[in-house]
Amino acid sequence: MAATRAGLGWIGKTALFISEKYGPRARLATVLTDFPVSVCANPIEESKCTDCDLCVRICPAQAANGPAWNINIDRNDFFDPFACLKSARIIAK
Repeated sequence: MAATRAGLGWIGKTALFISEKYGPRARLATVLTDFPVSVCANPIEESKCTDCDLCVRICPAQAANGPAWNINIDRNDFFDPFACLKSARIIAK
């Protein structure tokens, strides 16, 4: 969510951060600094995912429900993290 507030991207249908340039292949980390940074004037408040549902269809846990993310939707309304966790535990065994 912090990355969306910074205008770096949006949340996809499988609750992953999506960047315009790298898609879901971005990893975020925290950097602490005393360097002055500018405030983002354009935070992203809704998904830029369109009618595409490829990630929903191929989700091995069937955890993605399909609705697009926005800042007012609860994660559980578009993604089931417990289904994802259960599937990951089965795969890891």
